[in-house]
Amino acid sequence: MPTVDENAALWDVRYDWSAHGEEWSEAWGGSEAQWNGTVLPRIGPFLPAETILEIAPGYGRWTRFLREHCQRLVIVDLSEQCIQACRERFAGDDGIAYHVNDGRSLSMLDDESIDFVFSFDSLVHVDVDVISDYLRELARTLRPSGTGFIHHSNAGAYGHYFGRVRRLRPGVVVSRLRTAGLVDNDGWRALDMTATQFRAACTAAGRGTATA
Repeated sequence: MPTVDENAALWDVRYDWSAHGEEWSEAWGGSEAQWNGTVLPRIGPFLPAETILEIAPGYGRWTRFLREHCQRLVIVDLSEQCIQACRERFAGDDGIAYHVNDGRSLSMLDDESIDFVFSFDSLVHVDVDVISDYLRELARTLRPSGTGFIHHSNAGAYGHYFGRVRRLRPGVVVSRLRTAGLVDNDGWRALDMTATQFRAACTAAGRGTATA
């Protein structure tokens, strides 16, 4: 399962960011189409928000849209490369604050300073202990009326299947099976995380409820 160190090594060192993360929106016709057709309809009722926190923005694929809905945007990522890329992309915008963190805490944020927290296509790659740490931090940093949209893994609900798939020896046969849709790709999602565990972690953090 992807640890914090493994995530840091991949996204900060090994990953090819030449497409700026847009490759993950290709199936939707691009990030603008995905935002307007999939993301915004889910979070629209909570916007605008005075201060938005985005966890793990990558190269700012969603940052540019979130910025339109807040007075102040805080972005936090464990990748220095990603934060630097965002600094360059949004240079001149004094309404954005940038922070590199340890991949699981928000010590740079004051208590009850955030109105809305957002993370999409990023925290699917972290284990349940990291999600739990973030939720405890959000319980501290969200204002009493604050809310959030956290995209997490549910691969743990199918852990037996994906565990067996990961044990398959890579090669032409497996590649052809994936291409034919006969073997699902888990997308490097955490296999110990489920929707049920997310709800339980929200309850344990002592802050509100979660919906799928």
